[in-house]
Amino acid sequence: MLVQPLVGFESSGSLSISPDKSILKVIRDREEKFIDPFLSGPLSTQTDLCAPDGTTFREILSISKDSPKRYVIARVELYKDDKLSKKKLDLIDLGMTCTIPLDKLQGHLPDDNCSELLMTLFHVLRKTKNSRSILAIIEIADPSQIKTDENVVAVMDLLGFSNIMRTVSLDELEQRFTNGLGASLAYGSLLSCQFLVFDRKGNIINLTEDMSPISYGVISDTVILYLRDKNNSPLRTICETVALLLDYGVTLQKWLFRGAVDIGSFRAIPEGNLYLGSALANAHELEISQEWSGCILSNSIETRFVQELGALLEEGVIVDFDVPFKAQGRVIKNRALVVNWCYFDQGHGEKRLATLQSLLKDAPEMAKIKIQNTMEFLEAMQEKGLVSVKKKFVTAINMPSMLRKQTKGT
Repeated sequence: MLVQPLVGFESSGSLSISPDKSILKVIRDREEKFIDPFLSGPLSTQTDLCAPDGTTFREILSISKDSPKRYVIARVELYKDDKLSKKKLDLIDLGMTCTIPLDKLQGHLPDDNCSELLMTLFHVLRKTKNSRSILAIIEIADPSQIKTDENVVAVMDLLGFSNIMRTVSLDELEQRFTNGLGASLAYGSLLSCQFLVFDRKGNIINLTEDMSPISYGVISDTVILYLRDKNNSPLRTICETVALLLDYGVTLQKWLFRGAVDIGSFRAIPEGNLYLGSALANAHELEISQEWSGCILSNSIETRFVQELGALLEEGVIVDFDVPFKAQGRVIKNRALVVNWCYFDQGHGEKRLATLQSLLKDAPEMAKIKIQNTMEFLEAMQEKGLVSVKKKFVTAINMPSMLRKQTKGT
């Protein structure tokens, strides 16, 4: 694989291509330039082209002015021995997109301090029997705070699972897991994406599994969430996905989840449904220590993600709260940082309290304290004005499109 950077975007802009694919028209900050997509060499040595009079262009990419990311458009030469999966090659040949991690490009990019890159292939320029020339968008990420063989992991347990199994049929339970939990996890993964790409009809064309920065596994009544993309706002990605899962559980499934988030050693072997590491063990230990439906952050998270945590606390996605912990047959409350699961407005907020009240009425006596503690958290967030604060948005790159779109959770 050879990667040739062509142009960088640090703000709004668009990219268009001539019918013969020999000229790219780039608009950045309202300035127009033309470049050869087949040029080679460092960005600093490139010479602008002049497009012949009457040349028409078709827009293939647009980036909005409110995009928080920086990007580089590059030409990628793929060869037979690059060993990309058939799925990825099929996507590329169909004019769709696929995303792959990329090593640092030996000083060719405008920011030599970046060490983590994510490349999305989106437009075929030329195809031969043995190679493909493809345009790609490379997202420039800050160096990862997470080491090799480390990950941020959330362990989420479904409360009252034994009672659920006793009170519903296996057919109904299977349906609720596949259609309910599965859909919630898929939707949460979708909303955790950094961007989605749409075709001219508005259909999502790159919602493949490797597009989402979140991966998950389900073992009986336990959901394990972990990062696929460790570079872009890792704590925010996990916590927002946890918030959505907890909220959807209450409002759509009448299910209560309890969880914890930790960072440490972690390895996933999804095909064998095998998950290992200290982050998993620590998160599970923290999870079972609580007496409510909610999600706590470990001390390791607090010390490793100080800057990102500060922003999440200021917004209200994370809050400092008196968490109810189990203590030898009684409950004690200690201050801890927790995910505010009622932060996002996904159109079902009015069901939260009513669902908890209904669950409390029907719950076994020993389970009532968990629901009461959960209701106290919801009431506390309401008093602070931290309920249904905003909708969860995903940045959408439209190809082709004259406008930047946003996809929102509803």
